[in-house]
Amino acid sequence: DVVANYGAPGEYERVNEVVGRLDRPYAATNGNHEVVFEPYPRDHPDHGDRYDRAAPATRAASRARFERFFGVDRFEAAVDLPAAVCLLGMDDQNERRSALLDADHEQWFRDVLARAAGKPLVVLAHYPLVAQKLDRVTYHEEAFEPYYRPPEDVRETLRDREAPTLWMSGHLHITPR
Repeated sequence: DVVANYGAPGEYERVNEVVGRLDRPYAATNGNHEVVFEPYPRDHPDHGDRYDRAAPATRAASRARFERFFGVDRFEAAVDLPAAVCLLGMDDQNERRSALLDADHEQWFRDVLARAAGKPLVVLAHYPLVAQKLDRVTYHEEAFEPYYRPPEDVRETLRDREAPTLWMSGHLHITPR
């Protein structure tokens, strides 16, 4: 996450202070704090302590705010390089806190995988890719699954790739069991 809590306009002021000092290119993908939560004002007693799922229109507005701030489209990839690079944000989060992509985003990712066949692929994502090892960590509560679980056909494509694939992510706040 690049914002501390809710992706509200004021939070991007602090982000702007940081990225404004960068003297090199950078890329950003959205995460749950930029997209999912109802933004409580700073003077609200629950600000920073309460993370309720926002209404669909609020989530869409929060995602659009992130995209405007960073000047990115939610579908960003460079596959015409020696190694393909894909920025994989998210569109929503389910009740188990797993990342969700909408149908258009899932199809876009399938297309990126097809276009990147035969070359190394670097996926920069907020959420880690589902893996058995992640089932052995606790993410806030036992029932949470803090990763992106792609549809089976995408999982097969990733598993069957012959070229190297590097999936880099953040998101996890883990406590080993």
